[in-house]
Parts: sequence; C-alpha cells; structure tokens
Amino acid sequence: MITKTFTNVAIAVLTAGALAACGSTSNRGANNTQAAQAVQICVQGSASKPGYPLPINKLDGGANTLSGAGSTFVAPFLERAQLIVLAGGDVRLGWNTFEKTGMKDVILDRHAQGAVLVGISAGAVQLGRYGIVETPESPTTELLNAFKLVPVVIDTHGERAEWARLSRTIHLLEGAVTGLGIPSGGGVIVHTDTTIEPLRRPAHEFRFEGTRVTHSLLCAEEGN
Repeated sequence: MITKTFTNVAIAVLTAGALAACGSTSNRGANNTQAAQAVQICVQGSASKPGYPLPINKLDGGANTLSGAGSTFVAPFLERAQLIVLAGGDVRLGWNTFEKTGMKDVILDRHAQGAVLVGISAGAVQLGRYGIVETPESPTTELLNAFKLVPVVIDTHGERAEWARLSRTIHLLEGAVTGLGIPSGGGVIVHTDTTIEPLRRPAHEFRFEGTRVTHSLLCAEEGN
C-alpha cells in the first residue's frame, strides 16, 4: 500500500530499453544509439506532445542539455516529477541510457526529495543493488551497477526457471547481498525502513548461508 496522496501530480514514465510499445524503435535491428534515442521519444510521446513521434539526431550532455526533439520538455518534466515509473525492456541498455543522458542523477535527486519510484520488470531490477545480465554469447553472469535504492539484488519473471539465475548470482556474491525474486503478476512495496511488503503473490527471497543458497517465500498479507 502506498500511503502518500498525490494531487496534481507530475508523473514521468521512463522506459528501460526496448520501447517496442512506444511505436518509435525497438531493439530489434536498432543500434544502441537508436534505442537510446527512443527513450526520449517515448517520454515525449507519453505526454502527448504535438508531432509525436519525431526523430532525434543525438543525445548529449546532462539532463538539462538533452539534444533533439522534445529536449526542452523532458528534463524540466523529470526534474519536477513526484512519481517516476521505470518501465520494462533491456536492463543494460536502459541503465546505460540513464547514465549517458544524466537522467540517473536526476532520478536519484528526485527520490531524495521524496518522489515515489515505481519499477516494472527491468525497471524493478534497476532499483536494486545490481542488475543481472546474461547473454547467449557468454555463459557467465555479469552484474551491472544500479540505483541501489533497494538493498537487494532484484530479478523478475524467474519462476519458470525456478529462479536459477538469481540463486546463482547470490551464490556468486557469497553473502554480500540477498536476492529478491518478483514473480509475474506480483509486486512488492519497499518502505522507507527497507522492509518489503509483497503484493498479490509471494516474493522469493534468496540468502547465502554457510556454503549454500537458501530460498524462502515472503507471503503477501490477505487483501494485498
């Protein structure tokens, strides 16, 4: 349950990578620059700006100096947002985009000022300590830096594989951090004291104890 009440709220919706639903470009056949540009196009489009979608030639500088279509709109809007939604997509591409454009620092500043952050899929992963990245080309698990606003490693949609990727990562870190798996159709609220409240479906907690990883369920309270 989110207890904060919003009136005339400024909401920023940021995609975390693929953006196929934005009607601009997806990561199928698009290079990293094109996909990064699509992030700004999607934010612009979410506010029904005239002429959407528009091409963006480049992104440079910090959040106050974004170049291209809608550049005078995106940064000021994000800087006053009280609710920021980090949507799904590609964890690595989204994070690289947040860093490259300066949005990462703006988001952290907004959170410090009391804004509520909502992460969906890859966006939820990015709110944790690290983002787990695996590629077909490499059998190794790579950890990306993330916002570190939630003191766990977060993974999503891992129930079909019995959370093997998350469990493997927690074993690799040998107790440095715990893991939190959020199943499809479920969610969690992380309160200011870092307690975790599952919603709709149990969340999955992974801890490294001794020489092995333990798995337990964090059950949602009735009615949540």
